[in-house]
Amino acid sequence: MAKHAGFCFGVRRAVEAASRAAPAWTLGPVIHNPRVVAELAEKGVLSADAPEDIPEGAVAVVRSHGVGRQTLSRLRARAREVCDATCPFVKRIHAMAQEAEARKIPLIVVGEEHHPEVEGIRGWTAGESYAVADETAANALPEMERALVVSQTTFISERFERVCAALQKRVRAMEIRKTICPATRERQEEAVRLAQSADVMIVVGGRESSNSRKLFELVKAVCPRSHFIEGAREVENTWIQAADLVGITAGASTPDCTIKEVAARMNDIEKQVTPSEEQQAEANATESDFMADVEKSMVQLRPGQTITGTVVQITNDEVCVNVGYKADGLVKKADLSSTDVKVGDEIEVEVVKV
Repeated sequence: MAKHAGFCFGVRRAVEAASRAAPAWTLGPVIHNPRVVAELAEKGVLSADAPEDIPEGAVAVVRSHGVGRQTLSRLRARAREVCDATCPFVKRIHAMAQEAEARKIPLIVVGEEHHPEVEGIRGWTAGESYAVADETAANALPEMERALVVSQTTFISERFERVCAALQKRVRAMEIRKTICPATRERQEEAVRLAQSADVMIVVGGRESSNSRKLFELVKAVCPRSHFIEGAREVENTWIQAADLVGITAGASTPDCTIKEVAARMNDIEKQVTPSEEQQAEANATESDFMADVEKSMVQLRPGQTITGTVVQITNDEVCVNVGYKADGLVKKADLSSTDVKVGDEIEVEVVKV
């Protein structure tokens, strides 16, 4: 079981914000996971395609992908209250888009042109902007004197480097800001490592989830017997043989309960394909250990708790600390006992809010 699997900091924050705001409306689904969207709908959180589709005087929630400047203004004009649950990492890219606008230079977003996050980023500059997802699109851009380059937070790191190399041929002076979120990068790297040692890989995530599809693409290239599913019911007995080592990872929009159900389903299948008593005893022991690992990885944080985390990103004002796949937290530099920190350092932090 991959440790960096399931809800990331930004997604969990958005889902909880929407749940607290209910009854409320969002622009598009809060996350690309049918199960979570259905559960939120039962609480009164509904989705609209445009700000004008939201009833006047309602509460509106901006999902973790964020929205453009004009869209946010339209929401505020329509709704009684707007709860902005844009991922902090995405908000930083919005600031970079505004920087490009102020400097009157083009903005290039390396990402999927019609992904809501990319559309939102481009919506924060009134200047020239482009979205490119591969080298072909990069090569098709007009020649530019200068440009500011950012990335969709869930983009594949290796592909980002390839696209930037292609952009070098089109832009004379290019400023590259590496904005792939640390949790995404860790999730992708860990998934590949797990796939390299596994016979079978299971990727759990919504089919409309961009980061889940990218995870599957990465592990499929390493482990041919990889399967992309939304839930436990899709797992087939024929996928697994008695001696197989099975790896499980999940996208950022996959809830804990779904991951647990898939893990339990895999254990049930393992029992069916393990015929001998000796093998069955070994399988039972493995199941116990495996489910214990799953439960351990699902541990919840609570306010007031002191934990040790690893610094994964540093900005001008904040430090991002990873304390497990569920907890990419932000610490203001002003709150640090020492500002002499660097990426990779382990520091103790207190949980203020979850």
